Amino acid sequence: MDRVAVISDVHGNITALRAVIKDIESRNINKIFCLGDSVLKSCSADLVIDLLKEKCDIILKGNCDEAVSRPDIPKGRFWTRDQIGEERASFLYHLPVFHEFYMSRIFNKIISFITFWFRLCI
Repeated sequence: MDRVAVISDVHGNITALRAVIKDIESRNINKIFCLGDSVLKSCSADLVIDLLKEKCDIILKGNCDEAVSRPDIPKGRFWTRDQIGEERASFLYHLPVFHEFYMSRIFNKIISFITFWFRLCI
């Protein structure tokens, strides 16, 4: 049976992410789902994105990921966007906002808060 860890709101904090992943791996958890908000608010967004891509089975797009990765963001608007570069920004922008799966024969759906957040902003 799969054991799943759910993480979110890393916000570019590579030190915390490394500690959490080390703990997850020590518990023999074999899947990691990230619910988004991987970037903004801290200085290692590029390293966070790379590590999440390596370790997570599912990564959803959060509202901070959306804000930083939109193609229409002008250069210099977000320091984080300049740091992660276009390839990582495109990766974030194209992430899904939900994921459906079965676990123990039960249908599950995980949803990023971005869906609700953007409805509030419109």
